[in-house]
Amino acid sequence: MKKFLLAVAALAAVSSVSAQEIYNYFDAADVDADGWLWFDTQEKIDKYVGFPSMSGNPKVMLMADDITDSWAEPTCDPNVVGYNAEGEQGGEGSKKGGIILPPATDMASINGGGIYMFLPDCAEFHAVLSSESTLWSMFCGGGLGEVERVDFIRTNFTLPPFMKFSNDNYVEWRNIQDSDNKKNFIIKQSKGTKVTAAILACVAKPVIVHGIKVMTYTKASNSEAGIDDVLGGSALSLSFNGNAVNATEAADMSVYSVSGAKVAEAHGTTFALDNLAPGAYVVKAVSANGTATIKVVR
Repeated sequence: MKKFLLAVAALAAVSSVSAQEIYNYFDAADVDADGWLWFDTQEKIDKYVGFPSMSGNPKVMLMADDITDSWAEPTCDPNVVGYNAEGEQGGEGSKKGGIILPPATDMASINGGGIYMFLPDCAEFHAVLSSESTLWSMFCGGGLGEVERVDFIRTNFTLPPFMKFSNDNYVEWRNIQDSDNKKNFIIKQSKGTKVTAAILACVAKPVIVHGIKVMTYTKASNSEAGIDDVLGGSALSLSFNGNAVNATEAADMSVYSVSGAKVAEAHGTTFALDNLAPGAYVVKAVSANGTATIKVVR
């Protein structure tokens, strides 16, 4: 029995060492409790999405071809109405808001719209898509380091004679990072290995990317511990005294970990954080007069 217990203890020690902490690539205040970034407000689109030539280095880049103009450019609309699995626009289970990827001119060209990201590494990559057309042909890919579309390695094939991606008009595309085309490249990469992650559309109708979830092993610079800033600019504002967050008026307040998970919530003008483990958090408050967000470290 003693040897068995020692073996179990040793296994637990190995497991704890091998486990890696992962972080949401986007600000905790902008993702939901499950870590998803939804493109359902203009503020989030303006903050994260853009073309490579734009200043501010957008985190989610839209496919653009300034040289030959052979690829149509995606657009963004926080109010675009998506489709459910049965193809009904605005039907039960559909989403609102997203990045709209233009259709391919033909299936062989693979020249539909797309998005891509330059990541410090990648642990998880998921997306929610919908289209008037069934999502039978979608691609993911990228490459090691920062690569452009012309150099992407496609990590899954769905064009005939290959397997269809989906017969539905609405898809929750999970674990894109693990797609493998047997060419020695997958999007999932270990800590510190820079990678480009991309989604490309190749169907007859526009494809809407409603939301994405991206987790990395390296903490993004915008969520570094020790930063204490207030966002929003509304009549509502927040402050932190080391133990509690104080609001200038009663508000619904939610606390998020740096990985994007909601860990606590309350209503009022003061939110004590004594029960939370030491670390970095984002507190988001919503009142009748606006929204405010503050990053805290306790």
